[in-house]
Amino acid sequence: MEKENKNWFQKLKKYMENSIDYIYPRKCPLCQQLTKGHCLICEECREQVPYIEEPYCMKCGKPFYEEERTKEYCYDCNRYQRSFVRSYSLLRYEGMVKKSMYQFKYYNKREFADWYAKELVRRYEREWTRVQIDCIIPVPIHKRKKRQRGYNQAEVLAKRIAKLLEIPCYPNGLIRVIETRPQKELDNKDRYRNLKQAFRIGTLGKEQELKTVLLIDDIYTTGATLEACTQVLLESGRTKRVYGCTVCSGRGM
Repeated sequence: MEKENKNWFQKLKKYMENSIDYIYPRKCPLCQQLTKGHCLICEECREQVPYIEEPYCMKCGKPFYEEERTKEYCYDCNRYQRSFVRSYSLLRYEGMVKKSMYQFKYYNKREFADWYAKELVRRYEREWTRVQIDCIIPVPIHKRKKRQRGYNQAEVLAKRIAKLLEIPCYPNGLIRVIETRPQKELDNKDRYRNLKQAFRIGTLGKEQELKTVLLIDDIYTTGATLEACTQVLLESGRTKRVYGCTVCSGRGM
């Protein structure tokens, strides 16, 4: 009986997904054009996805320019302390990816997270299994900003990744208590200063689940946000190791 109910539920779920796709057809997260069938990305874009490939920073995952191939760490990771073990990123923050992230972040294109999450898991699941990720926590945004936008893009992504990996996600594991200035308006030094004391521990699960945390955000720039969140998690005594993960990253220096 239980097996029959499970099969019935799966059929109903598939029917609902098909109906939603028919009423609200998917758009490619890169070119914004309609995709065919149930594809998450169009065929044309699939052939030219700007994945981050070597050479890249072995700490933060930023891609290097070709002439910097001999470097191990980028300028920021050499200059600033990194409390996180390392960070992973999927796409180069350029061209269509910039437009895609803008739509995802500000124009309610939450469905784009399905493709982002699937590709991140496809690429890094083996590594995350090796380092034994216990749970996922999204980088929080201030409650006023979340009210205005209606969602936190990092939380949307974190939940999808957690579902694919079948591990816990704590959307309120960190809370942003100070509404800081937008990081893009600041230089490197001011970015770190801007985020000091901006975060605190929120609602977490049992202690044994939190030894190794995967912290999720949308874009990696200087690493100031990831570093600030990591310090709060480590100082809480509930977390031993923090890894970062973003959809995309700009080039290292």
